[in-house]
Amino acid sequence: REIEGVAELTVAPANIKGILKSKPINSPVLVDLGDGVAVFDIYLKIKYGAKVQNVASEVQKKVKDSVQNMTGIAVSKVNVHISSIAIEEKKKK
Repeated sequence: REIEGVAELTVAPANIKGILKSKPINSPVLVDLGDGVAVFDIYLKIKYGAKVQNVASEVQKKVKDSVQNMTGIAVSKVNVHISSIAIEEKKKK
């Protein structure tokens, strides 16, 4: 949410991993850690008018830098999934 244009994080859609494990995945951030390298999938809602490519690039950079600096774990990918767009309604006078 620190990135301009991000309205909020959203829940990842159900996938085959969650179904097979009998546990729904109700998280906006999914992490696959293998061989000491992390791959992130992040689901978010962006603000109407935001440039999708710019928002996604900024989120990728911020997540990668933050995780690597805090944990020392290499991040090979940050996949950003835009699930919806937040449209603000104009307030009536």
